Amino acid sequence: MHFLIIISLLFASLHPVHVSFTNVEYNEDKQELLIASRIFWNDMELSVKEQLEVDLGLGSETQHPDTEQYIEAWFVQNFKISINGKAISPDEIQLDKTERSEMAMRVFLSLKTEKPESLKIENQILTELFADQSNLLIINISGEQQSFSLTGENNVITLEVE
Repeated sequence: MHFLIIISLLFASLHPVHVSFTNVEYNEDKQELLIASRIFWNDMELSVKEQLEVDLGLGSETQHPDTEQYIEAWFVQNFKISINGKAISPDEIQLDKTERSEMAMRVFLSLKTEKPESLKIENQILTELFADQSNLLIINISGEQQSFSLTGENNVITLEVE
């Protein structure tokens, strides 16, 4: 009986779906590209540990004091943007804040830029960990919204904006 309870608790703590959600929106008034991403925090923590060789200890008493810096470095390493044919350097992207809930980490970033006429995004979030990773992407520029589902094999979109 105890064995069944332990197994049930183990499966309840795992999530069988590997998915991230990212919204990209251009704010014309501020001339900013806003990025908001929601990722299962335990998967993100594993990826940070693998790629940056640091244990964040999210939510623990021993959480790394530079957690936000590592999250920003990890995010810009896995989410690359080109606007109007120009690759955006990681230094141009600013982490605005992070929010951690019971299961997800929300990451909010921004960058100052002219209005995109073309946009290229490469989203490799968690694709090194999970073959079934799906990265859902919603882009909203000038009121025109488009949605994409990216995977490890199909992780780049190019969009011409009118």
